[in-house]
Amino acid sequence: MQRRDLLLFMLFVAPAYADRHKQLGKKKCTALAKRSKQLEAKLRQGHSAKQGRAMKQQVRELQLKRFRQCR
Repeated sequence: MQRRDLLLFMLFVAPAYADRHKQLGKKKCTALAKRSKQLEAKLRQGHSAKQGRAMKQQVRELQLKRFRQCR
C-alpha cells in the first residue's frame, strides 16, 4: 500500500514541481545577465543607502534566477 501511495504522490506532484524549475531560453538568460550587470554598474555609481539595498536585492534575485534556470 505504501508503494502505491508514493507512486500516486509522485504522479501528481512531480509534474507541478518540475514546472517550477523549468529552463529558460538562451535569449532570456542573456537578458538576465545583462540586467544584472547593469544593476551592478549602477551600484558602483553611488546611491542612497535605501536605493543601494534595493538594487543589491534585485541583483541577488536575478543571479539566483539565472543560477537556477540557466544551465
